[in-house]
Amino acid sequence: MLSQRDLLASTALPIYDDLSKGAQLKTRNPKHDSRQRQIITDRGRNSTEFKASVRLAACIHGFLDSSVEQPKHASLIILEYTLNSLHEKHKYRSLFTELVFGCLDEEADPILTPQIIAFAPFEKAVRARGIDVEETRNTGKKIESLGINTPTGVGVNLGGKLGGEIEKKYTRRYAQLLQASRHVSKDDLLGYDTVWWNMQQNDELKDGIPTTIRVAVLLERKNGDKFTAKFRMKLDVGTWYNALRKWNDFWGLCEIDDPIIFDPQLEPTKEVDGIIANNLGKLSDGSDLKTLGQFWNPVEQT
Repeated sequence: MLSQRDLLASTALPIYDDLSKGAQLKTRNPKHDSRQRQIITDRGRNSTEFKASVRLAACIHGFLDSSVEQPKHASLIILEYTLNSLHEKHKYRSLFTELVFGCLDEEADPILTPQIIAFAPFEKAVRARGIDVEETRNTGKKIESLGINTPTGVGVNLGGKLGGEIEKKYTRRYAQLLQASRHVSKDDLLGYDTVWWNMQQNDELKDGIPTTIRVAVLLERKNGDKFTAKFRMKLDVGTWYNALRKWNDFWGLCEIDDPIIFDPQLEPTKEVDGIIANNLGKLSDGSDLKTLGQFWNPVEQT
């Protein structure tokens, strides 16, 4: 039985399908070719309330700068998330997603782990769809009981408010909070092997998070070997809604999708305007990468 605290708390849901209807717990690498699958994950096939899919929008392997004497291997990876809530009253309240890069061979020297040298969007935290709300707060100290000894030795208890009550008006800004960052590599290595993104809805409007986000990652690699990325995505729709639905169909079905296997020997999955495979290093300052990593809220048509 769920307590009131449980119902009021948030819960992150990696999966929201009914197994009795043939739901798929995880997205697997295709048997005919496990490399660089196009569908990273697909959730909500049988859901009439929530849909979520992530696809590999582009993947380009090359070098940071092939003109130097010993060029460094590099890869540009772009994922696109499509997040749809189909019920007007129920929205995605937050998204957390991350990519953890590693070697295909788990016994390989950790120093061969690909390192993240740039990412987009939200290199700097962003506030979107902001609104200003005028709020009022009453201030004033209140004492429940105060004991005073009088000169005659008789004790007197006083209660009530101490001082006058002040009504303070101020303007508070509410907005979607969109942010991202990296985690340093394991094994005390220099560099970063993990990148994450997080989107939170505007708590005043309660109209959900952006429905589309495209993320871009620039990697530096030590060699031309295959490498992997462990993919993770958690979406929060609120515990109260979940409790009203079939709780057991939501909870505990947390298998992780198959790791994405990247192969530097493959041709680019898609040509990207202005991106040269042998000069991916020009993206490392972040200015060009920002045009590749973006987000979109629903557009109102008039």
